[in-house]
Amino acid sequence: MKLLVVDDNKYVVEGIKRQLNWEELMIDGVYGCHSVSQAIEILEKHAIDFLITDIEMPVQDGFALLRWIRERGLAIDTVLLTSHADFSYAQAAVSFQCFEYLLKPVETAVLMEVMERLVERRHQREKDHKLMEYGNNWLSNRDTEETDSQIREEQTIREIQSYIRAHLDSVSRSQLAEVFYLSPNYLSKLFRKETGVSLSEFIQQERMQKAKQLLRQDGLSVSQIAAETGYPSFAHFSKQFKKFVGMSPNEYRRKK
Repeated sequence: MKLLVVDDNKYVVEGIKRQLNWEELMIDGVYGCHSVSQAIEILEKHAIDFLITDIEMPVQDGFALLRWIRERGLAIDTVLLTSHADFSYAQAAVSFQCFEYLLKPVETAVLMEVMERLVERRHQREKDHKLMEYGNNWLSNRDTEETDSQIREEQTIREIQSYIRAHLDSVSRSQLAEVFYLSPNYLSKLFRKETGVSLSEFIQQERMQKAKQLLRQDGLSVSQIAAETGYPSFAHFSKQFKKFVGMSPNEYRRKK
């Protein structure tokens, strides 16, 4: 995701560019400029997701930039900056469907909170779009492509199983739902329908299989094996292993 910061004051632009750790917000490109004409040049060359722009600028103000963006139908989420609390500005911000309207200077905590909400909204919108796309495709092809649908579901389950095996140390239902763009409830139902076991049972089985495999080797301690298989607590790992295998991890290692 990309961010563009526009302000006729170069110190404001540089300050915002350095104010946050943008990579933590999964924003991998931050551009800055000092006029509407410069902003348009950047927008014509790069796919910008977020815009932070000053309102009061010489020649053309921030609203002129917003009009240019809306006329072209660009899906850019916008935060407006101003040095003055002006009701007419707030009204205009609403009419342009701006995400937030902030007074300068913007505190770091405030900017961080706004950007976190903005990024989360973008992610949710993308997920909703994919879910809707998936749902629409399924509905439109349900009568004529049942076999294809079944194949896709089976392929999805195989991919989910592969992902689980590769991420046993941290995998969870919510993580899988996000990675595969499925709702958690639908994911659980689909997995049980295709495999005959629940998602949690499969994860538990795979963790125990991996734990037994590692216990047959001499390279890792039992505590390390617990962490490798998604059990940060040694005691919880030992309890689950004994429940599943019938003996403690150390007993299993000695016997094997």
